Amino acid sequence: MQRIAKAVISLFELLEAEGRSLRESVVSVIEGMVIAFFAAALVFVGIAVAFLSLCLWLSKYIGMDGATAVVAVLFLASGCSIFAVSRTKIKRKEDAAVAEEKEEKIEIAEEVQNKTDIAQPRQRIRAARVKAEERRQRRRNCRAEARAADED
Repeated sequence: MQRIAKAVISLFELLEAEGRSLRESVVSVIEGMVIAFFAAALVFVGIAVAFLSLCLWLSKYIGMDGATAVVAVLFLASGCSIFAVSRTKIKRKEDAAVAEEKEEKIEIAEEVQNKTDIAQPRQRIRAARVKAEERRQRRRNCRAEARAADED
């Protein structure tokens, strides 16, 4: 009874420690997400202000309509390039996941093959004995032929 009580107590202590570490890691992830959100917002505002200033600068030379068109084309080009980069990264991750899945299937197949080999040891032993006996018989035949050739 005492062993069971100690086991239960140690189990709850382990769960408590894991809960604390989980809480700490969740807080760390949330802090990182909040910082990343504000950083992304600042980057967006910075890009918007940069394109606005470019638009105002270009409006002196080609008018407001032309400047807006140029800035819009630059926005579209930058958006498409970011989309293309993210798409290639996603494709690489998918390819890596597919390769990992194939490796896992190969490992499972090898494991199944090993289990099958282990499950049939008697058959493998019998086959090995038959092959060994066949080799011995061939050696005997070769020796007998060599003796017969020597006697002649």
